[in-house]
Amino acid sequence: LRRQRKRLQMVFQDPLASINPRATAGRAIADPLEIHQPSPGIAARAEFYLGSLYQIRSTDAADATTRRNDLLAAAAHYEKALQGLPRSGPTLNNLARVRGELGDAAAASQLLDRALALKDGKEAAYLRTRAELGDGRAAPAAERLAHWQVAFNAAPEDESARRAFVQLALQTDPAAVGKMAQSLIDNLTADWDPAEFKDDYREAMLRIVEAKINGEEIEI
Repeated sequence: LRRQRKRLQMVFQDPLASINPRATAGRAIADPLEIHQPSPGIAARAEFYLGSLYQIRSTDAADATTRRNDLLAAAAHYEKALQGLPRSGPTLNNLARVRGELGDAAAASQLLDRALALKDGKEAAYLRTRAELGDGRAAPAAERLAHWQVAFNAAPEDESARRAFVQLALQTDPAAVGKMAQSLIDNLTADWDPAEFKDDYREAMLRIVEAKINGEEIEI
């Protein structure tokens, strides 16, 4: 049992009893990690959540200095998380966002390249991050438009990506809007084949009628 203690934790139903109200959320998460030294995988996930905590907190920072310090803290935690989870796409994506907001566009691009290379089914999110970072650093309009077009092509159902692409296109290349509309029509249009559609209700009703004629018991 002693060996398993590091893997166990009592969860109190009352948050005031389970979390020290005088400690920050980051301190509350970090304390058990420092005391119990959990396995690398668990520690890496905890570092990811700590990074997310500082990343979210940075958006509410009252001044630029506090915001930058929170972003630097988030980056440090994400870096630690990557040591234990080197193939974590969300960690790479979040770290890329932080690096981009800190002004390191080259590092952000490399991190997103690593995330895209994983091919974990979340490519649309990584491409969207690249497009948003381009907006944030006021990249040339043509470059931003190209990134948003790639993001839109990866997830055409993403309304916000479509809106961002259309707004940029109207400013820089109105013809691209027409091309996008035609692309949508082409992707969502197909020849109508009546054989692909079947009236299941009619067939089910005919089976019931036949069973009734044969004196069988009907169950609906």
